[in-house]
Amino acid sequence: MVDVWVQNAQKWVNERYGKVPGFTPAPTDGKAGVDTIKALTRALQHELGITDLSDEFGPKTFSILTSKYPTVSSTTDNDGIRGIVQAALWCKGFSGMAIKDGKWTVWDSTTKTSVANFRANMGFSAEPIIFPKLFKSLLTTHSAVAVSGGSALVRSIQQSLNGRYAGRQDYSLVPCDGVYSGDVQEALIYAVQYEVGLADGTANGFLGSATKAGLQSEAAHLVQGSTDSSHYFVHLFQAALTFNKYYNGPYDGIFSAKIVEIVKSLQEAALLPQTGEADRKTWASVLVSTGDSERMDSAKAVDCITTITTENAKTLKAAGYAIVGRYLTNTPNVDDPTDKNIKPGELATIFANDLSVFPIFQEGGTESSFFTYEKGKIAAERAHNAALSYGFLPGTTIYFAVDFDASEDDVYSNIVPFFQGIKDKWAECPSLGQYKVGIYGVRNACSIVSEKGLASLSYVSDMSYTWRGNIGFTLPKNWAFDQIKEYPIGSGDGKINIDKNIVSGRDSGQKSVKVPQ
Repeated sequence: MVDVWVQNAQKWVNERYGKVPGFTPAPTDGKAGVDTIKALTRALQHELGITDLSDEFGPKTFSILTSKYPTVSSTTDNDGIRGIVQAALWCKGFSGMAIKDGKWTVWDSTTKTSVANFRANMGFSAEPIIFPKLFKSLLTTHSAVAVSGGSALVRSIQQSLNGRYAGRQDYSLVPCDGVYSGDVQEALIYAVQYEVGLADGTANGFLGSATKAGLQSEAAHLVQGSTDSSHYFVHLFQAALTFNKYYNGPYDGIFSAKIVEIVKSLQEAALLPQTGEADRKTWASVLVSTGDSERMDSAKAVDCITTITTENAKTLKAAGYAIVGRYLTNTPNVDDPTDKNIKPGELATIFANDLSVFPIFQEGGTESSFFTYEKGKIAAERAHNAALSYGFLPGTTIYFAVDFDASEDDVYSNIVPFFQGIKDKWAECPSLGQYKVGIYGVRNACSIVSEKGLASLSYVSDMSYTWRGNIGFTLPKNWAFDQIKEYPIGSGDGKINIDKNIVSGRDSGQKSVKVPQ
């Protein structure tokens, strides 16, 4: 649908800046899309005196804007700057006032009200003033209002994060649309970092060692009855619970008995001590899908592409690992494939060193288009034949890899049919059905496929904590392995690169095969 006011904004920016070197015209379709935002961004850069125009509202643009126009209001003497704000308001769904004689009028009461409303929607006082971070947020396609499917509670948290932390150097304003996203996850981690005392320039939006150390402080350790005063830890913990769909409010900064029971439940699911308290490991579990990647309790499994030698096996055993995930095949018909498959004699070496093994099947699968129903049937037969050749016993779970950030649409359109193909192929040929189907992938993909009865166990790629399929989703109910960290261990001939996995106990791996190879 054409929005005539957005179309007017598009025409205005093109007419005013069309002859500026480096300016890319906006479409004039009346749709507030990314290309219109790019045009407005380049227009702003021109008004700031920047000659190397870019689609990105980067540090240079922000720095000069902050220096020249720390605030933009009806009294700002640059009508181009005022006009860009008005055009952006229309793109955000707010009235930017009308055009008169081909030009934007001065900011009248309608414009001022729209600016104030935009501020209020983003978590600030309702004043007709734009500051640089708010200007940057205007020049995005992010929504300042609730969207379909958004949560009112999530939106109130987004607003509170913006209102409390906008003044910090590296904090970027988040959308206030009621939807949890990677940007909101990063903002929450920034907020936690500021509360534990990390300085501007040190806080970085990543859950690193300094942040984890800060979460061991007395102020961050929350128990029943904890409330916020000088810090905001309880609010932020409630936010994290909400984003992970454990909690539905209230967002009041009180660590209630209700929260204690929720925490005990999530601790049980993550194999953490069930204290009902928000300690460092529990904080980590609700902030990122990896949780505390340094934890070793229940971290009893690894997976790797490396052939396990006697020296490697001794390294793994000495480090406390008991289960090894290894690949059934290499990927065929590709140049220089990763040589990852189980080698002759390797299983015997693994068993001789008191380790067990679980099989992984991956021949591609790093993008949605790879997965089809027919390819699922092919994978079913190839995985079965490979497992049989190694002597894996009936009942062994084979984990079929979905090794990319699958969206929910990807899961339903491609991943589910792929696993249906596996199920159907094994049902067609009883001789192929002696093994169980497992899935490796992001949390949401694992949960959906498993809930449809197409996988008995899940092997979760939680190490990719910025992937959308992990953000805001709980561990699948049938998780067997939770992959949380890639790192090297050992030295000399025993050194090996591994992915560390938490083990639920649902799959102990195989301690023997019919004919060890």
